[in-house]
Amino acid sequence: MSGFCGIVSPGARNRIPSQLLLGAGADAVGAKGDLHIRNAFIGKFGEDKCFSTYRGPDKTLFVCHDGVTLNAKEMKRSFAAPDLGSLLASIAAKDMENFPSLLRGGFAGFVWDESLNIGSLYTNHFGTRFLYYYYAERLGATFFASSLADIAVMLRSAGIEPKLDTTAAYSILSFGYMFDDRTLIEGVRKLEAGCSMAIEPGEKPALHRYFSYDNETIHTDSLGDLIDGFYERMAQAVRQGFEKDLEYGYRHVSLLSGGLDSRMVLFFAKKLGFENILTFTFGQSGCADERIASAISRDLGYDHLFRVLDGGDFLSRTIEDCVEANDGMIIYAGSAHAFSSYRMLDWGKYGLLHNGNLADASQGDYVETDYHVKPSAEEWAYSRRFLPRIEEAVNDALSRFPNHEAFAIATRGSNAIVNGSVSAQGFTETDEPFLYPDLAGWAAGIPPKFKKGEYLFLAMIEKHFPEATRYVWQKWRLKPTLINKRRMESPPFRFVHRGRKALGYFVDGILRRPSRWDMNPLDLWYKNNTDLRGEFQKRRGMIEERLSSRPGLAEDCARLFDEGSFLEKAQVLTLVAAVTRLDL
Repeated sequence: MSGFCGIVSPGARNRIPSQLLLGAGADAVGAKGDLHIRNAFIGKFGEDKCFSTYRGPDKTLFVCHDGVTLNAKEMKRSFAAPDLGSLLASIAAKDMENFPSLLRGGFAGFVWDESLNIGSLYTNHFGTRFLYYYYAERLGATFFASSLADIAVMLRSAGIEPKLDTTAAYSILSFGYMFDDRTLIEGVRKLEAGCSMAIEPGEKPALHRYFSYDNETIHTDSLGDLIDGFYERMAQAVRQGFEKDLEYGYRHVSLLSGGLDSRMVLFFAKKLGFENILTFTFGQSGCADERIASAISRDLGYDHLFRVLDGGDFLSRTIEDCVEANDGMIIYAGSAHAFSSYRMLDWGKYGLLHNGNLADASQGDYVETDYHVKPSAEEWAYSRRFLPRIEEAVNDALSRFPNHEAFAIATRGSNAIVNGSVSAQGFTETDEPFLYPDLAGWAAGIPPKFKKGEYLFLAMIEKHFPEATRYVWQKWRLKPTLINKRRMESPPFRFVHRGRKALGYFVDGILRRPSRWDMNPLDLWYKNNTDLRGEFQKRRGMIEERLSSRPGLAEDCARLFDEGSFLEKAQVLTLVAAVTRLDL
């Protein structure tokens, strides 16, 4: 797994051998005996990664910076910095807590001030790069890593035996992801999106939020100005992402489906003059996503690759791989189709994986009324059987958010929807234009009445990209126009439309065929694929074995697996695979 890991501990009181904790032969840096750190960066976008000491006029900082910084070139020019590391050291020296707010892209890192003997761990604005941390009070040591497995190894090397967090386990069995900053290891937390964390030897880490999704402060601009404001900011986001590929001489690759978000990334790229793009789709052959995506790519003049997933064999071959890629923090079936498809590409030729991930942060998919409503969690659960087991913890999480949209983006969004990007980070870096802070941070303040039902997003498309409305939107099964939006809001039309959908699914079920509107018919694949069912049944026997120390949890998992849908079975297998990998 790519990334970095390290320990900050008081050198005088507690000497933790870095080679024991971080692996023999690993690149390790010691700063006055208090910092031990190593990296496992992927071999791409090297100029966007730093792992060295930088000496400034006033301070000496060690910088570990992973991922890509889309505005690095312009930032280096503005601050007259010769390289990214010097730039980061310069701005971090002035404000260690808030300097990540100046950066754009999919980055995460750690900086260490040798003179002050203090460091700062940070991730990007929407947390597309996962980081974990644990404070051992007895040792006065803070452990941090990009990989939960690395945290487990470090803890054991320090004489701390990791334990399974039961609440986190039931979160996987309910939501298929974490509803807050928990992990499967008790006491280990995930650094929240838009946060940095001050780490000092012998002191408990102090969390600082440098970016907040503020959707309570509402814009008063006219609708026309909001439409143009969205367009201009999205154009900037797409431009910076695709230009990063060109910096390194890579060809572009962009995910494309029958939805709106991924298609708009491509329409923006085309208008901005970017060519030589490979569009990539995966799903059931003949599905609407295949037909819509191939038509869009063809008409834009791009090459298109469709990976056939018929039968779902990949679902039995990717469980451990997906759990390794996302640390078991998200149901494996949510990324299995993507992860198994990423393997097809020669990433030596391609740059960032451009995608429409978590567009909800900008286009308003989580807003259903003319005003913000109280946050709720139950609707996001794949399985509601065990929600009472974690009711108190879920309610505590809900209480920290002002409204439903903010809660959904921070939890379901940054903890789960980003799975496609997180799972790709062992292959390449990723680009999520809809999460560009200058767009998403501004779009947070769009009045709910304009966000509702993606109204403003559709209005922007009709004004600036009318050609994008010629293709059916898979979500509606209609073209994405404001006229069709009004139809979808009409009770008689909606009644007839839903009836047609229900009839279609009924006929498909009678004929035992996948719906053309479903790119991943998981339950049908499981029903028809005897090899897949056989592999799942083999793994059924691992439940009691791996969870023997938690008989109540094991019993619940067995019941959920035996009685549940495909996704509920996948939730159980995700938990079992993660417990196995982390040796909990």
